[in-house]
Amino acid sequence: MTPLDVFERYYKAIQSIYGSRLMIQILLSVEPGGTPLSRLREITGSTSQALIPKIRKLESLTLVEPQGSGYAPTTLGMLIAQKIGDFSLTMGTLTAHQSFWEDHDLSTVPWPLLERLGDLLNSEIIYDTGTDILHVYYHYLQLISEANEIFGVSAVMSPGLAESLGGRVTQGIPVHLLVNTSIIPLLNKEPYRSQINALDAFDNFHVWLVDRPIRFGMTVTDKCLSLGFYKRDAEIYDSSTDLFSRDPTAVAWGHRLFDHLRSEAIPLQEI
Repeated sequence: MTPLDVFERYYKAIQSIYGSRLMIQILLSVEPGGTPLSRLREITGSTSQALIPKIRKLESLTLVEPQGSGYAPTTLGMLIAQKIGDFSLTMGTLTAHQSFWEDHDLSTVPWPLLERLGDLLNSEIIYDTGTDILHVYYHYLQLISEANEIFGVSAVMSPGLAESLGGRVTQGIPVHLLVNTSIIPLLNKEPYRSQINALDAFDNFHVWLVDRPIRFGMTVTDKCLSLGFYKRDAEIYDSSTDLFSRDPTAVAWGHRLFDHLRSEAIPLQEI
């Protein structure tokens, strides 16, 4: 059965939960050990008279059970709450930054990372402006200058960015760069060839190559994440707009993305 078939067959059960804002609030609020009714009133802003029938319904579905002086999720309740929480975070991220996602091509982000897009909720979108046409670029340079370790996934190259990364390598900062194999001809041209040759002697500089298409650029450090994309349905990397975050959850997402791609990559030295 496809997910659509399942929905058609069980939509009443699905709607019995998703059709009630209060039931979802309860499911996302009750904790192991028991959450008192008074705390649920505080969280939801509802009266006991409104809460109790919804709690009874969740009990009948074996999602919530009485525990101590309050209510706790069952194992099934924790499973459903996690699914609802993931969905809520994803929708929140897509809604909070709607125009950013609509305008850009996410198709080459590995699926396991797309599934966790909700981890980027606490981010901001940085734009170039009419009075500051290099706002994104200088924001990026600030990110690089603060880093104690740098991991980059590059869809494009520019001499300025390469020089800024090279400068951090010579200062002893570990720099790990991952690019698509299609960029090899460019790396063999100047000024990139000379820049790479100059950094070959540094043990803290590593370059990996991956075959899969990459239509995004990401830099993640020990402190923050910067993420940009190609424009949707265009062969143009949008250097004027970046998603930026210092949130630890977003930074961890960036490290997982880099690790996912590196697991498919080979070192540049092996080419």
